Amino acid sequence: MRAGWKMLLLTRIATQPPGLHGSTTATFPSQSDGRVSTRQRHSKCGNMSAKYTEDPSEKDKKPILYVAPEVYPGSQRLHSIFLDNKEHILIRPATVLDRDLFAQGIERLSVRSRYFRFYSGLEKAPPRLLNRLTAIDGRSHLSWGALHSGTLSQSPVGAVHVVRYGEESHCAELAFGVADTHHRKGIASLLLALVFLDCRELGIQALHANVLYENIPAQRLANSLNAKVVGTFEFGEIHELDVQKALTALAEKGRPSAIIPLIGK
Repeated sequence: MRAGWKMLLLTRIATQPPGLHGSTTATFPSQSDGRVSTRQRHSKCGNMSAKYTEDPSEKDKKPILYVAPEVYPGSQRLHSIFLDNKEHILIRPATVLDRDLFAQGIERLSVRSRYFRFYSGLEKAPPRLLNRLTAIDGRSHLSWGALHSGTLSQSPVGAVHVVRYGEESHCAELAFGVADTHHRKGIASLLLALVFLDCRELGIQALHANVLYENIPAQRLANSLNAKVVGTFEFGEIHELDVQKALTALAEKGRPSAIIPLIGK
């Protein structure tokens, strides 16, 4: 494990999908090599085109040893969580300082996982993609990430992103992913719960996620959150989630057990 992960004792990284038999992953239309929505229906949000703010001057910043600076309001939050199988993870907001971590996470994905997440088998993240993933301000672009907390190192295990269509829009794009080694442990639910809570606080009411037809695990997760299909693109469907209904569904499911105190706060 590279030192970068250990430097920010609060956890967080990349947006990575899982492995060869499916992927708990959804993708931004604007990160899909131009394969954006070709058909939209019954959506309360109208034009689905998120705006990114890229700041090239930030790209070479490194994490600060032991202490994560407050890059934006709320970026220093940290949740130390034991999963139902007793594994310990840390979950925190991501920031522009996590650029190297996003790159590492993408490199560790299987080809299948990278395809589910980015519609591409790219082995390394190009600078433009890293710019988008790290253009996080806590208001127009929200992101949370999870690290597995081991004895000697902390490994990236998942992340979620929400990007608004406009500065004050009530609608946004959703993308998330969990590492192959950590499927079926509830990490996606924890990440989604935290970003949904932030969305509710900021007045974001509806989220859209692009999910490939063949990505059955992500399709099932979307259905469990009461999502509805509002459009299609070349290889999949656009799912729309009502933030409050999705939070209610996560609370009712109650898995992993750590999700109840998170949502109850």
